[in-house]
Amino acid sequence: MSVVAGDLKLDGLSMMLTGLLVLIAIPVIMVSLNLVRFAMERDVLYTVLAAVTLINLFLAIFVLPLMVLHK
Repeated sequence: MSVVAGDLKLDGLSMMLTGLLVLIAIPVIMVSLNLVRFAMERDVLYTVLAAVTLINLFLAIFVLPLMVLHK
């Protein structure tokens, strides 16, 4: 919650972190929405491609930083 509290105080670092969080969240949201859309359209190829892309995004966001930090 310190980022939100810093945004309310107009702290520059908190604003930059909020911007980074938004920049990271936009592709994840777009791929998730496309995955649902393709699944509703029963387009198997694009559903699989969107699922693979979403898995890659989650790996890059959550797993890779842990692997880099533990070296």
